[in-house]
Amino acid sequence: MEHRSLFKRASISLTRTATQSRGTQFHDMFEPCDTIGRGRTNIVVRYRYLKCPFEEVAAKVCYCPKLSDEGTNQPEVEANILKKLSHQNIVRCQGIYYENPHCYLVMDLLAGGNIIEYISAKHRYKEQDARRYIGEILSAVAYMHSKKILHRALDPENIMMSTTQEDAIAKIIDFGCAVVTSGRRRTVATKVNPGLYSAPEIFERKEYVRASDVWSCGLILYELLIGSVPVTVDKVEGEKEEDQESRLRQAMLNAGPVDLWSTEWQESGVTYQAKRFLRTILVRDPESRLTVTGALQSQHISRRGAYGTFLHETHLKLKRSDEASR
Repeated sequence: MEHRSLFKRASISLTRTATQSRGTQFHDMFEPCDTIGRGRTNIVVRYRYLKCPFEEVAAKVCYCPKLSDEGTNQPEVEANILKKLSHQNIVRCQGIYYENPHCYLVMDLLAGGNIIEYISAKHRYKEQDARRYIGEILSAVAYMHSKKILHRALDPENIMMSTTQEDAIAKIIDFGCAVVTSGRRRTVATKVNPGLYSAPEIFERKEYVRASDVWSCGLILYELLIGSVPVTVDKVEGEKEEDQESRLRQAMLNAGPVDLWSTEWQESGVTYQAKRFLRTILVRDPESRLTVTGALQSQHISRRGAYGTFLHETHLKLKRSDEASR
């Protein structure tokens, strides 16, 4: 199709020559539809091809008044990382375009919404659904780690579903915080702002390790099974972002081991197998935490079959959480 060849000519390759394509007029190729997401420094907009209006993409729109000839500005770094990855559970990057003062990181459109939105729209929700989704996420994380890439921002908002259909698959998005480790190093010393799904070692200001991504996967599964996360802080109107981060850091540092045997968990219907699996991932010491390979090989993830109950109460909690976030 014609728009395919246009993309081939206009999109940025991952070399210094990529910067020579900055004159490409993005809006000569795409028409905006609506805003589908917002980040701290960008928005995500749904676009359609002018040459093929039935085909749509998602574009992360970033303000980039100054561009680096070495490809070191953040959108180019993210595009370079995404171009290294080819996995069914990772969003595909189609190209990066420049129209001063903005750049447009173009990716496949994932119509199912984030994983919480998707589950909230389901008529029924079972533990085996959560098991499948986290298995797909872990598979993508294992692949990233094999490419020496750490995501560093795994949370439900960065897990999108491919479609609204029952057989939709989970895909990891937003590699804006991702880094590539060098040589044999499996850690990075560069700091990342901790969030609700960050590992304890990040709140302790230690290096980010592969196990830190695994903890985030564990917390995502925790929420998919019980409808909440173990540690949180209430928002205070007018509070500065750094003050809220400070309160979250203190709450995380004061938290003990994750409790999977409370009354809430006992009444949830979650199986013992799922709780035992979570217990091996949500270990505060990263050295003792289950590796992503170990998680994929665990009986809970690798076992085939339909064991697991309907999670009615969790489903209601996730629906309420989704409604509150809108």
